[in-house]
Amino acid sequence: MKYCPQCGSSYEDTIGFCHRDGEVLEESPADMVGEVLDGQYEIEAFIARGGMGALYRARHI
Repeated sequence: MKYCPQCGSSYEDTIGFCHRDGEVLEESPADMVGEVLDGQYEIEAFIARGGMGALYRARHI
């Protein structure tokens, strides 16, 4: 799932640009939930998104 960083609309993965404002779509931050990073950290929840990135709750496994 992708979303527009400008208006927050959600789109299918096959769409590249927002139909409302033309912004390039980004991967949904929630897609990371359940992923294991570096074999050590399991992403448990998406917390927030800001200008510099996204914040997640993770657990060391």
